[in-house]
Amino acid sequence: MVFGVRDGTRDRVGTDVRLQQLKNGNEDFTNWLSRMIEPRIMLDVLDFECGGLAYSIIAVEPSYERPVKFSGSEFIRIGENKKKLADFPEHERSLWIATGRRRFESAVAVSNATTDDVFAKLDPEPLFELTGDPRPKNSDEIIRKMIEYGFLLDNLEGHYDVTNLGAILLARDITMFPSIAGKAVRIVKYVGRNKSKVAP
Repeated sequence: MVFGVRDGTRDRVGTDVRLQQLKNGNEDFTNWLSRMIEPRIMLDVLDFECGGLAYSIIAVEPSYERPVKFSGSEFIRIGENKKKLADFPEHERSLWIATGRRRFESAVAVSNATTDDVFAKLDPEPLFELTGDPRPKNSDEIIRKMIEYGFLLDNLEGHYDVTNLGAILLARDITMFPSIAGKAVRIVKYVGRNKSKVAP
């Protein structure tokens, strides 16, 4: 959601809204909004200036498992209008057919990463060690290989989206990917055939 761009015409007009400073009662806006949304998904707010105009953005992580509710209700945008999802069962059905096809591995862990961001967050070396492919000399070719293996998606705007697969397999530090930090690969070795005792 963007504040500072006019609905319909998409004209850039700026805004007086400062989401990072905004409060609802005595509570920070971001905390309040997080409480109102269920399930608890990641969201971020950003205030910035561009071309002498101020803008504010709310970035919300998509949910692929169930509808997101705000204050107990699910909504959908139809054209320029916000409607209750319950009033449009055909839209709801289509939405879940489309999102239900998405696998965890291909979902986005970090979006809109620059080339520098990609290499700061991901270590491509294991890719070439495991596949036996020669390591390309330049970063563009390495990026192309990571896209080919499904670790990155080209967002066609000069940046890249890191997939969950890429984050889990190539992350330099899994905590740089909060949405999947709890899903890091773990290996447990047991003593004997039963699982009653973990090996040291």
